[in-house]
This record gives sequence, C-alpha cells and structure tokens, in this order.
Amino acid sequence: MKKLLILPGNGAHNKAWGEAAAEALLPHFDIVYLQHYNHWDTQNAAIDFAAEIEKISITVEGTDEDEPGDWYVCAKSVGALLAILAFGGGAIDPLKCVFFGMPLAMASEGIFKDDWSLLKEFVVPTFAFHNEHDPTADYSFTKEKLDAFAPAMTFKTLSGSTHDYLDFASYLPDITNFLRS
Repeated sequence: MKKLLILPGNGAHNKAWGEAAAEALLPHFDIVYLQHYNHWDTQNAAIDFAAEIEKISITVEGTDEDEPGDWYVCAKSVGALLAILAFGGGAIDPLKCVFFGMPLAMASEGIFKDDWSLLKEFVVPTFAFHNEHDPTADYSFTKEKLDAFAPAMTFKTLSGSTHDYLDFASYLPDITNFLRS
C-alpha cells in the first residue's frame, strides 16, 4: 500500500496548496493524508514543529497498524523542514519525498542553527522543485546548502517568481518519473 503524507507551508492559506497536491497526486497513491497544522486555528503565526511531529508520528503509527505500506511525503516550504525534522526524530521514514520551495535560509539560524547535520543525515530519495526567483525561499542559498549537504537530492530549478507552487500539471511528469524510479 502506498501512503502519501502532505505537509503544506506555514500559513493557513497553504491548506489550499495541500488540497491541490492531494487532488493531483491521489491517482498515484492508495491513501493520501493532508496534515492540518494546529496553529492554523489559533492566532499563532508560526508552526509548532514538536506538536506537528507528534501528529505525524501518531498518523504513521496508527495507519501502519491497520494498513501496512510505504510512506511518501509531499511538502512545501516549512512542510519540507518539518519532514526533515520528523525523519531525524524517527516519526516517519518515507520511501521518497517531493519538496517545493525549501526555505533553508530561514531555517539556517532558527531550526538548524547553522548545524546542517540533519540535512546531511536526511538520506531519503528526494526530488526538490524550486523557483529561481522565489521571494520567500532564497534560491541561491537553498541550492548551495543542498549541493553541500544533500548532493543526492534531485534539484529542479523552475523559472517562477512566486512561492505558490500550484502548477501541478507541469510538475506531474517529473513526480511520476521520480516515483517510478
């Protein structure tokens, strides 16, 4: 059984991104889970990584008991960071990941504190899409860090200038090929 966990970006508006990802990817998976972040229902502006990792762990453990299978992750922005942290903490061990717009510059001081060992230890085969002119996730910084610490990660530069990543029709050929490989 192939199970997909979708981890959207930080802001509540990213729920729509998660729903679009679920719709586009559902034909390739038996089950799709879209994580709804706790802070979307509060006045908190930022994700609580510990709480969301706990939710991932509960989802994975509960589902694996009833329906064993392989997990995959599709994540955007902060969701990609959450996936890396959840893997590092043992909450999920996905077979493959697809990331969009990884904000590594933002994470360098707060999450990673310039210790890139979590990224280096993230050995999950991953395909990362990144807009060359993404205003939220600095392209050059992200590419530099991935080249240095995650050279096996497949990195695809897109010509976009947003942090939206909603053109799933154009991403699907790459995603489909990656999932088959």
